[in-house]
Amino acid sequence: MVAKKVCVVGAGISGLASAHELCHEGHHVTVMEQSPGVGGQWLYDPVPDGGDPLDTAGVQSSIYSSLRLNFPRQVASFTDFPFYPREGGDARRYPAHGEYFQYIRDFCDAFGLMDAVRLNTRVVRVAMAPRDGDGDLRWLIVCLCEDGTVVFADGSCVIADAVVYCTGYNYSFPFLDTGGVVTVDDNLVGPLFEHTFPPALAPSLSFVGVPKRVNVPRFYEVQARWVAQVLSARRTLPPVEEMLRSVEERDRAREMAGVPKRFAHSIFDLEYCDEFGEKYWGFPRLPEWRKVFLWACVFNMRDNYESFRDDYHDSDLVREGLRSQGWLPGAIAGDDQEGAPMTQPEATCDDVKQVRKQIEYPAHGEYLRYIRDFCDAFGLMDAVRLNTRVERVAMAPSDGGLQWVVKWTQQRGEAGSEVTTEEEVFDAVVVAVGMYTQPSLPTMNGMDKWRRRQLHSHSYRVPDSFRDEVVVVVGCHESGKDISLEIRKVAREVHISVKCLDDVIPGVLKAVSRHQNLHLHPKVDCLCEDGTVVFTDGSCVVADAVVYCTGYHYSYPFLDTGGVVTVDDNRVGPLYEHTFSPALAPSLSFVGVPKGVNVPRFYEMQARWVAQVLSGKRTLPPVEEMLRSVAESDRAREMAGVPKRFAHHVVDSEYCDEFGEKYCGFPRLPEWKKELLLASVGKMRDNVESFRDEFDDSDLVRDREGWSPRATVGDDHEGTPTRGHL
Repeated sequence: MVAKKVCVVGAGISGLASAHELCHEGHHVTVMEQSPGVGGQWLYDPVPDGGDPLDTAGVQSSIYSSLRLNFPRQVASFTDFPFYPREGGDARRYPAHGEYFQYIRDFCDAFGLMDAVRLNTRVVRVAMAPRDGDGDLRWLIVCLCEDGTVVFADGSCVIADAVVYCTGYNYSFPFLDTGGVVTVDDNLVGPLFEHTFPPALAPSLSFVGVPKRVNVPRFYEVQARWVAQVLSARRTLPPVEEMLRSVEERDRAREMAGVPKRFAHSIFDLEYCDEFGEKYWGFPRLPEWRKVFLWACVFNMRDNYESFRDDYHDSDLVREGLRSQGWLPGAIAGDDQEGAPMTQPEATCDDVKQVRKQIEYPAHGEYLRYIRDFCDAFGLMDAVRLNTRVERVAMAPSDGGLQWVVKWTQQRGEAGSEVTTEEEVFDAVVVAVGMYTQPSLPTMNGMDKWRRRQLHSHSYRVPDSFRDEVVVVVGCHESGKDISLEIRKVAREVHISVKCLDDVIPGVLKAVSRHQNLHLHPKVDCLCEDGTVVFTDGSCVVADAVVYCTGYHYSYPFLDTGGVVTVDDNRVGPLYEHTFSPALAPSLSFVGVPKGVNVPRFYEMQARWVAQVLSGKRTLPPVEEMLRSVAESDRAREMAGVPKRFAHHVVDSEYCDEFGEKYCGFPRLPEWKKELLLASVGKMRDNVESFRDEFDDSDLVRDREGWSPRATVGDDHEGTPTRGHL
């Protein structure tokens, strides 16, 4: 399996499920989340709208203060991380949103997902990038990050005046245009034969100085001499196929050893360096005293970072080696000498320490002087053009061998200010931003002229601001029911407007009959400037506010697929099984699109399928077959009279079970959980005000999986063993 660099957009339930499964498969995952924390809609923000109460700009949804789960915690948990009550928390079967948010954070901590999450990172564009050398489709992510607080991994934070990034460097060759033959992927430059030659372009193109953690400048000397001798035809390179095979074997060995791709050029192996020099140039092996000397320096730096440059104790072998090379007084050049012989009088121990302090770890100015002396000694400055910026290196048309054209500019004086946009390349993109990003607003006569308060449910948090007001709530699905019942506790009147009175569930009718200030109406016909709301049956009410509980549109403004994936009347497509875009699969996938499914369970299935496909463990059907399947599914819905906007409404537990079994080997939902889920739906339909607190479990549901005292783990167990009494 070749680990891929995968970008997951969104750190809500679907995004975290995706990250978990992708990490489990060994991929390099980056989760980009525009909010300051994980959780998606469960990250409660008491500030509702930021001056945009209708959320026409489209922002990630939050939840209102009083929200509790609509489904029991037993079925609202990840399969390998049960949502057990925690000490001091909300132990109710339908806990408040804060408890579920804490569970999400615990899930992240349990599986180390925060290491992959970039918070306060807004994805502004996802576009297809040029294919790599293997022809795989890759993706370009552009993001903007803004944050004034520095938050550390342990949750602590500090308000800083400045941030200094001592985070190393990326290989970057912005001037080099190889038409995609040589790329930098997660800081791996490749393909490079022995970190030096790109097989398809060798020997006319070579790289010297790429390896890290080598003895510098010794290893770079070896590379440089190898390149020079190959170009001089004194040495030959293996055939292109053999070099490519060598690169692949090295990458495979690194992967099997668990070494991340970004460390591909970190060698830190003296034996490899010796063999490299002997094999490709006949370079002498590093003398033993130098190896001991080098390792002693490394360990001393590790153990005594503040003093290692000034406090050291050489072994007899190292001391003799230093003396033989003229590094100590009284030196006599030995057989392993690598420079000019030097002889000086014998020195005392104090003399040795003083000389060592002067020369072993010099300041940068001393090393710069040494480099200049090196240039002067070998007349290299005659070949150097200073103040010369290389803008482009590209293959030039040629009738003969491969040639290169170099475009360069020469600049003088101080450089002007520079504004940069960071771009990063990924092997695959998982779109997991959820379905609550772009509020869906109805079209009503007079809506643009109504001067009183209007807001979408996205902006609702607490009912206090509606005290003693007359409020019209448009829509009666989950948020409409909850918000209406909560506002009616403080409002003078609450009027619920629905599309069809015949479709109102019994629980809402019961609530309306119980509360004198709760009323039910058909659709709104128009809003009048004087505050009057007129309904289609001719009735009207003078309202202080209108709350639109009218759902959301799927929206991916950052995604540029050149029209391959579109959103048409709230149908995202074409998507094979609500997950893969056939023409762009498997490099582009969507997790978290379906509605009416058991969350997060179904999103886990999607995420596991995506991860296994990207790992090569599972294959997708041919593009034509996937497109045909999508077309048949769309046609079947159309014949059944299902509107296009409901294309992703699944609400079919059998389909979900078959999906999991077929595409990722996911276990079927245990019978007791199916019964619990169906009972919850029935209770919610009949008793919208009390279903979260009043329930009567069957014997099948009771005492399962550690959720009840004296529980016994059964054969259909999907989590950790029982934790005892709740």
